[in-house]
Amino acid sequence: MKQYLPPRLKQFLWFVFKSPQREHGGSWSLITDIVGYFTILFKKKELRPITICTGIKNRSENYLNVLLASLKECKNKDLIQLSICDCHSTDVPDLKSEITKRWEGKISFHSEEMAFTRSYSFNKAIKQSNTELLFISDADMSIPSNIVTLVNKYVTKKSSWFPISFHLDESGKQGKFKMEGKGIFASSKSHLEKIGYYNEDFKTWGDEDWEMFFRFYKNGIRPHRTWEQNLIHHYHEPNRPEGYKSIYVK
Repeated sequence: MKQYLPPRLKQFLWFVFKSPQREHGGSWSLITDIVGYFTILFKKKELRPITICTGIKNRSENYLNVLLASLKECKNKDLIQLSICDCHSTDVPDLKSEITKRWEGKISFHSEEMAFTRSYSFNKAIKQSNTELLFISDADMSIPSNIVTLVNKYVTKKSSWFPISFHLDESGKQGKFKMEGKGIFASSKSHLEKIGYYNEDFKTWGDEDWEMFFRFYKNGIRPHRTWEQNLIHHYHEPNRPEGYKSIYVK
């Protein structure tokens, strides 16, 4: 039966009856989501600069040819900065140089030889950024051309933005929206200083994004969710270990 329901209605019903954030606000969180949505909808703001923050190891081609290529097509490109923490990638001889050749805007780049952990590398990229508004993105994402407007619109004093992205399949064509991930999001630096950054106790794959997502709720910052057809996750071989089960998704 549920396969015939529209995606937006399925998300609404999931939020009310099954979502884990019921433990961190429940129905009240749903009410504030609705109120917050209309507040955001009718509030116009002057655009402020944003930083795209990414931690990376050996996904350099994806960063250059997927993420960076899409950013070059964005509106208000002069308001976009980049912050990268590279865990000593070896797939491109000089990643910093390649990024600098292709991006005319401001770049913050840090590299160190270490095993990749998402929590540590993304925290480093976040902390070295130079703007208040941040968009945290994996290297495998194509970014909407109006990303500056979207981040400015949805990140407020009381809200962050956790968009639902569209995932391509192995053929690069067919795909679907996936609600389970929380790793791509926008926030202000002030929010992250308040709630704390990624928990660096997470050393292997998974759950660091969910754990942070719920801390937004706990600290009174509403994670605003929207469906974004043009925020596209490109296929790559799954990183999830066989038999892995999230401790947060029920």
